Amino acid sequence: MQEAEALTTGLEARARAPPDLLEPTTLRDAFRFAILPQTLESSHLRQGSKTPSVTRSLARSKAERKCRSTPPAYPARGALTHAPVAAVAGAWGRGRRHVLGDAAQCGAAVALVLALALTACGPGEEPGAARVTIGLITNNRNGLRNVAGFRDAMHALGYVEGERATYLSADKPVPKAQLEGALRDFLAADVDLIFTAGTPTGIAAHRVTTGTGVPVVFGVIADPIAAGVMDDLNRPGGNLTGVKLSQNQARRLQVLRELVPSLRRVFVPYDPEDAAARSAVEQLERVAPDLGVELVRGTVPSREAVAAMLERLPPELDAIFLVPDSTVNPLLPEVLRAASMRGIPVSGPSTAQVEEGAFMTYGFVHRDAGAQAAQIADQILKGTHPGDLPVQTAEFHLGINLDTAAALGIEVTGDDLDRASVIVR
Repeated sequence: MQEAEALTTGLEARARAPPDLLEPTTLRDAFRFAILPQTLESSHLRQGSKTPSVTRSLARSKAERKCRSTPPAYPARGALTHAPVAAVAGAWGRGRRHVLGDAAQCGAAVALVLALALTACGPGEEPGAARVTIGLITNNRNGLRNVAGFRDAMHALGYVEGERATYLSADKPVPKAQLEGALRDFLAADVDLIFTAGTPTGIAAHRVTTGTGVPVVFGVIADPIAAGVMDDLNRPGGNLTGVKLSQNQARRLQVLRELVPSLRRVFVPYDPEDAAARSAVEQLERVAPDLGVELVRGTVPSREAVAAMLERLPPELDAIFLVPDSTVNPLLPEVLRAASMRGIPVSGPSTAQVEEGAFMTYGFVHRDAGAQAAQIADQILKGTHPGDLPVQTAEFHLGINLDTAAALGIEVTGDDLDRASVIVR
């Protein structure tokens, strides 16, 4: 424990992600001991504020959770059976609509009927749950949202910092070149589990932890098989499991084409060394001809190359399509400025880009993916082998930024809004 506390200090204490546009406050605090994922969300539109907020909660009585008196450890693969977890993935985000803005009025309310959390173990439960140490790491700014979602959900599951859990993390993304060193520091601190956000982080964790027995939960790796961290999503078999992205890039291009019928030439900047980006481009290449869309690829192996590329964009583009990419996406403000000068829309891989000014996404919510991964981590810390837990898929949502649409002269119909679950206005 002294080593863990020393590492916490060395890594600038626990992570404190920047204020998140979807961060829950009241409900999270009210149900801090809840554990079963239920989507209990309502939209809140703040008058006179540019910060949108959406409330959410995970809920289940603490009395339904087993207390453990022994340190967390998973047995050999196949030594125990576990409840199916596929239903968990579908529970996240289903039926939700986030309306983000400062001029609308909130007219919806959500009724919450929850059992009160108990402060002691119920009949048949063992007192004195063991304290665990969890390392948290990401290589990108949006990954901090995943980390925040993971921590909040772990807190709701009973892994309260300072009581049952110690979290080791920096308060900012770790540069790609330093990932393996930071992960080895986690191993030296004898962590019980590592949570990673971002494909490069997950790949680094696979390299560093293979053979150590330390479980790794990722939330997310875009395509775990293409990333080379496993061969079977249903039975990963090693010490890694978690949440992946669906093969949705082709569907996102199709939706963009529906929203912008004149779409013909689409610029796709990407780092060819990024496994997530390569997988996404391959998906686009399969569907683009059928959509009548020409893909204009721009390979950029560094952020300096991205900046140079934005200075000399190809002519006659109709849109910029960002794929999951840790090299390009951190420069979103620069991409948006370049697109604005051309008068063309940007499509991003997650709702985070829509919140920051991209026109649309058909993508995931970062915090939700982290919270989904927490459910998997909880099972591992209770004894299930990570190799026996199937990889889950993050829920995807259509997101539209109406302010950007208006600025670009793109007409968004009522039908389009009806199918959107994230709307920025």
